[in-house]
Amino acid sequence: MKIISDAAFRAIQKTFSSMKKKPITPGVIGVVHPFGKDIKFNPHVHNIVTEGGFDKSGNFVQLGQYMPYDLIHKVWQNEVL
Repeated sequence: MKIISDAAFRAIQKTFSSMKKKPITPGVIGVVHPFGKDIKFNPHVHNIVTEGGFDKSGNFVQLGQYMPYDLIHKVWQNEVL
């Protein structure tokens, strides 16, 4: 379960950094659910994410926009696989 949680954080971090074109560390609260509504094994992550993150110098950088689905989806696939 730690692997899927870490992959979710890295995907969000890489997406934020890609959007701002510099390294960003976002705030993330993640909960791993090991099963779906039908009680079959279906591990997935629910995340609460800040609207931005901190750069290397400690300044908070706002995204100012939504994360593009196509970008986060491709980064997530790469992290999981």
